[in-house]
Amino acid sequence: MYDAHFIDVLRYVRRRVADRGHAEDIAAETFMVALAKLTSTEAALPWLYATARNKVMQYYRSAARRRRAEQSLIDNSIVAANGISHIDRLAVREALAGLGNREREVILLTYWDQLSAQEVATVLGCSTASVWTALSRGRGKLRQLLGEESSLGGVGQTWMMRVSVN
Repeated sequence: MYDAHFIDVLRYVRRRVADRGHAEDIAAETFMVALAKLTSTEAALPWLYATARNKVMQYYRSAARRRRAEQSLIDNSIVAANGISHIDRLAVREALAGLGNREREVILLTYWDQLSAQEVATVLGCSTASVWTALSRGRGKLRQLLGEESSLGGVGQTWMMRVSVN
């Protein structure tokens, strides 16, 4: 059954999931379910498509929950750590979104999770020097994004003073 239908199932999933790795995982999970539940191979392909469809929907629901949870954690940690207003929080969130993934992660691990440069390096699997470089670049970009010239005025100054103290 696997040899006969894997390519078809993978193509089905790839048309619905952009990330190739996730699509391959979903196709493989579909066949794991088939091995556990399917007793006959007569109508296997339609059953496999239905199972793959359910797995794709589960993938998107899970991804949406993960994004909401991550955003909630970021929002809550910004307010808790800095006691800033909702408008300021939005400005900080937008500025953080303007950073590269590495810089954003280093900033969050350093200031919100209170990790040392060595601990951040361990989490990210890189050198301490790389952490310091990303932290410096991230701070510079945040200063630009949140500076006095921003439409929110002193948000950048206030927030960056808090960041610089740490």
